[in-house]
Amino acid sequence: MSEWQPIETAPKDGTPIDVYIIMLEERYPDVYFDSSVGFFCWDIEGTGKRIIFDKTSPSHWMPIPLPPQSPSSIGEQPAHNREAGGLSPLGTTTEGEKP
Repeated sequence: MSEWQPIETAPKDGTPIDVYIIMLEERYPDVYFDSSVGFFCWDIEGTGKRIIFDKTSPSHWMPIPLPPQSPSSIGEQPAHNREAGGLSPLGTTTEGEKP
């Protein structure tokens, strides 16, 4: 996994990154640098709006981490996750099944 790096070293080509703002103690995912405004920006999902970090600047950044591997991508699912009795694929007991 990547470590936090100083914001001065962050890509400024529009690549999405995770940022951290020390003074707010907040992490923001999928932030990008918008050269047309000269600041890092964060789209507010589903609103069509975005935050431009012009007053409170991120202090650190890191590449967006890769998602965890699913059991099917690394081999057969564990027996307790199979649909045939016991737990469902989501790991929850469904009605009529025995745990």
